[in-house]
Amino acid sequence: MYDITKRNTFCSIKEWYNSIYEVTENINLILIGNKCDLEDKREVSEEEGLKEAQIYKISYFEISAKDGINVEKSLDDLIDKIIAKKEEKLKNKKEDKFLS
Repeated sequence: MYDITKRNTFCSIKEWYNSIYEVTENINLILIGNKCDLEDKREVSEEEGLKEAQIYKISYFEISAKDGINVEKSLDDLIDKIIAKKEEKLKNKKEDKFLS
């Protein structure tokens, strides 16, 4: 998550991403631009956020934690990704067991 009103937080995404993948590659990620309620103070465009998310092949949401804008939608997306990964693991486990 970065703050759309502070470009320096946006510029840290690559560093955060690399830090996460130093520890694990088996993780679900989404990119969130917070404070979309402060449009008049915006330093990072929505297009920049979308472009960055495309680089990492992850979903992108602009939210306002203060006003609750897109908070539920972003969490639902992350939960869906977690469930899909879990179901894929179970499916693969069953297939492996069947082939054994």
